[in-house]
Amino acid sequence: MSQLWEKHRLRALLGEPGTALLEGAELRIWQPDPDHAPQAYYLRRRLGPEGLAGLAAQIGLQQGLKPGPAPAGPQGLWQLPAGLSWPDWQATAGAGAQQAQGQLGTLGVWLRAQDGHLQAVLLP
Repeated sequence: MSQLWEKHRLRALLGEPGTALLEGAELRIWQPDPDHAPQAYYLRRRLGPEGLAGLAAQIGLQQGLKPGPAPAGPQGLWQLPAGLSWPDWQATAGAGAQQAQGQLGTLGVWLRAQDGHLQAVLLP
């Protein structure tokens, strides 16, 4: 499926105001079986000067997205699944990284901000 179609589908799955996550985002889709729906969506985008706290406020703290320090060590490892490559993806949380997680629409959402970028993992 095309990236455009998948972004359209993601907008429906995220609901409003969760679609703010997609603004200017690069998207990777993990769909190990082409006959079934994607198993996960990964996105990366630049963050504005307001950082993760500003984005969380925009999409709604009532959704349970409360930024806090990203865990270090194995708990902070966001490895991409086999067969999905993305050179710019930062698997480990760096010093000062912030993280939030919760539910947006019908998706479980994990957000991590570091070095002026947002990485997100979206699971149906």
